[in-house]
Amino acid sequence: MSTISLTKASATMARRGTWHRLLHAPLALTALILLFGIVLATLAAPLLTSYDPNVGILADALATPGPNHWLGADSAGRDIFARLLFGGRVTLGAAALALTVATVVGVLTGLFAGFYGKWFDVVSEWTTSLVMALPTIMLLLAVRAAVGNILWISMLVLGLHLAPGFHRLTRTIVVGVRHELYVDAARVSGLSDVRIVLRHVLAAVRAPIIINAALTAVVAIGVQSGLEFLGLANTQIASWGTMLNEAMVNLYVARL
Repeated sequence: MSTISLTKASATMARRGTWHRLLHAPLALTALILLFGIVLATLAAPLLTSYDPNVGILADALATPGPNHWLGADSAGRDIFARLLFGGRVTLGAAALALTVATVVGVLTGLFAGFYGKWFDVVSEWTTSLVMALPTIMLLLAVRAAVGNILWISMLVLGLHLAPGFHRLTRTIVVGVRHELYVDAARVSGLSDVRIVLRHVLAAVRAPIIINAALTAVVAIGVQSGLEFLGLANTQIASWGTMLNEAMVNLYVARL
């Protein structure tokens, strides 16, 4: 059997092993189904509700849950269920942008810093230390003060601020595997450094990256929603953070 056939067979067995482990892990499978359901519901929001998330009916202000409003209405008479679905698009989309930027920038720089070392490793480590020293909230507040309430720019900056975590994780693992026999064999066979890094070395850091990405996604959602909860967002756009802010105000008013 040729080397290519063996490689394809190994990849197929690895994929089957991953699905087999997933199907036999009830908690992981339940979490995956729940996450997929939430994302699917936000994407299919227009099909699940006929209400406009930003249009309110004053007569329905603070309406309790019922046939007309499944989760009730807010102080402006806007349907909470509709805002929850459409707001998920903004919150999850913003978190996905920050996660994508952090993963791409952090993993790529970590791969090449760990593989080549030398001056690139020194510069990247100095840069990541500098970025990690900046407080997240203060950085995002400064960005919003400079460019305004532009959510996507804030999430782009957040992604760059979270990238050092991926960089250091990737670099540490790559330093430990760059002198392995399979890397030397790939180099002797004539493969370029870029192909060795992206095809062989990346496989060694894939699992830790996935775990770190899950944790980083939670942080991105929390930071984005936290800023909007503090009122530092465009209130004309439905999002989970603005909904929490308004809910807190309604609770405070109800206690008076």
